[in-house]
Amino acid sequence: MKRLSFVLAVLAALALPAAAAAKGPDHASISGPGLTKPVVLGGNGEATGTALGQLAMLAGFFPAAFQESPDPMLDRAPTKQLGPKYRVRYRVPGPDNRTFWIDAELYPYAKGGALTHTKPGQRIFGMQTRGGWFPGGTRLRLALLHAGLPARAPSGSSASGTNAAFVAGIAVPGALALAAAGLLYRRRREPA
Repeated sequence: MKRLSFVLAVLAALALPAAAAAKGPDHASISGPGLTKPVVLGGNGEATGTALGQLAMLAGFFPAAFQESPDPMLDRAPTKQLGPKYRVRYRVPGPDNRTFWIDAELYPYAKGGALTHTKPGQRIFGMQTRGGWFPGGTRLRLALLHAGLPARAPSGSSASGTNAAFVAGIAVPGALALAAAGLLYRRRREPA
């Protein structure tokens, strides 16, 4: 009887990795500024030796989809200087030929390193995503560049809401003040 229990325990232990392997994405599509067409990654999203596996790991797919302990997810972005927003859409195969789609926002050019944000409450395997912000840092940024994103933030898209407010609220009035000071200086120098 002990031998049968041991064999069943070994078989159960071997079945767990196979069940866990079915939880990762098999496809991801990245779209956003500076891309003429989406960057598509396929294959095994749990294998770190693949581009999709690297993206899933470095972009925090697993802790965002399935809460981990310790939890690396943040409730808010560590910076307000996010840069342009990209979208990654993961396809996750499930049981009974079901497919789950998990969407996340990518900020490859954020100050301090690349970030992702996954909206909480997306359905996956009969539960909901934990969601939140994940700091992918330089490694995520480099993986995204290797996958095909532009080396620099595309021009015209680098102003996040915070940067746009800075431009409108400080830079434009500052430029006007400099122009006014220049006119006053010029008037004082002109002979009467």
